[in-house]
Amino acid sequence: MSLLSVQNLTVRFGQNPPVVNGVSFQINKGETLALVGESGSGKTVTALSVLQLLDYPHASHPAGSVKFDGRELIGADDCVLRDIRGSRAAMIFQEPMTSLNPLHTIERQVAETILLHTDATAQEARDRVVELLKTVGLRDAEKRLDALPHELSGGERQRVMIAMALANDPDLLIADEPTTALDVTVQAQILKLLSSLQKRLGLAMLFISHDLDVVARIADRVCVMKDGQIVESGDCSTVLNNPTHPYTKTLVASKPSGAPVRCAEKAETLLSARDVRVSFPLKKSLFGKPLSVLNAVDGVSLTLKEGQAVGLVGESGSGKSTLGFALLKLQASTGEIVFDQTDVSALKGEKLRRLRPQMQIVFQDPYSSLSPRMTVAQIVGEGLNVHRKDMTKDQKRVAVERAVKDVGLDADVLNRYPNMFSGGQRQRIALARALVLQPRLIVLDEPTSALDVTVQSRMIELLKKLQKRYNMAYLFISHDMRVVKALAEYVYVMKDGRIVESGANPDLFDNPQQPYTRRLMTAAFDN
Repeated sequence: MSLLSVQNLTVRFGQNPPVVNGVSFQINKGETLALVGESGSGKTVTALSVLQLLDYPHASHPAGSVKFDGRELIGADDCVLRDIRGSRAAMIFQEPMTSLNPLHTIERQVAETILLHTDATAQEARDRVVELLKTVGLRDAEKRLDALPHELSGGERQRVMIAMALANDPDLLIADEPTTALDVTVQAQILKLLSSLQKRLGLAMLFISHDLDVVARIADRVCVMKDGQIVESGDCSTVLNNPTHPYTKTLVASKPSGAPVRCAEKAETLLSARDVRVSFPLKKSLFGKPLSVLNAVDGVSLTLKEGQAVGLVGESGSGKSTLGFALLKLQASTGEIVFDQTDVSALKGEKLRRLRPQMQIVFQDPYSSLSPRMTVAQIVGEGLNVHRKDMTKDQKRVAVERAVKDVGLDADVLNRYPNMFSGGQRQRIALARALVLQPRLIVLDEPTSALDVTVQSRMIELLKKLQKRYNMAYLFISHDMRVVKALAEYVYVMKDGRIVESGANPDLFDNPQQPYTRRLMTAAFDN
């Protein structure tokens, strides 16, 4: 008998047409089934339906059955679901920043499910939390127990989510993009960990991913979803190496490619940084004096020219995002930062505010960085209201419409809210918000990590087109070496807060000098 059996599953929200229509699949113990498809195809809704985690009664199942170990879950009472959730079946959610409680420490959140479903003491739960955090590769695990989610990088938050899901050795793990925010080396470690748990515990997995390279390494069988239906399924190697459906062929062929846009030969330096440092206290005395610190950015220097795309790569927690925030004066730092011949290191107040329109950022997680209470028009136009008070209402409306059009969205999205869009569409909205001020520099913090392969390729091409059109410079922060190779003209490699190697593309990709860089390349390209 299958551990999980889904038959003719149909999901509808309100009176709208079904978003999942007649989906069927089975998963046996120790087996991994991957659901792949573009953003908005119904993968996550299908996964949430398994554990009955949708917004009921707004969501409904006009037809279908979901059986876990022979027990029907659709319509099951709360006692049955509580007994299964977090104990026998667990889920890794796609967006860790919105899934973790911002007010609770990492230790408390990981230990919660252990204390709820087992007889472990507080000390035993603490020891198990440390063990789990080490297992998923969180640096300085014992020292990070009291950290809050916002004090961790995106990849570190994802590791915490994986640790929470694995806490009670579940029979079924539903993994919704579990390695999206992880760098390639840790991604390989997590996949190896999940494979070892499968062998040891007979763990079954429903694995949702847009990364076909990851799917090829971990899945036994694949179901390809499009518009709420499964259009192709079968053995993993057969489906990915010899697809029959046109949509599957498109997915397999969609990978970031092409050469970066080259800046002008005589382009002036736009941004330069020298000896930038950022430290965070890990432990304080009774009087608030730091007893130990984490050197997140440790003496970094770099330059970026007008119209140039520069890549900043490294493992999660290496300090990439922190450095990006420091360069934009969004994070306190020491050292020299010069933008367009202006030393911004000591700028504050009105002087710094006047510089903001020229220096913009697209954050890693668009769902948490876009206000759920504001429409797209309000979100994109907010910067104009702050920085361009000289513009009339009509001029602002035209600018917002132009920015939305520039990122490939139609004008009819302007009166809608962020929760009405897929991950790829939300990332385009975040890009439009930065673009509307026509900045000279945009810091892109993992802008493609949560996007499926087809949207990822389109986003890279969009960024190149905008770079040419407006002669913008990018600081492109990413752990995805394939994407960096397609976009960045020059690359800096960061490890433990320091730049360990830098070079022009393709020189650095063809002939990396440092063992760390070679390891990143191997993990990214040798699948």
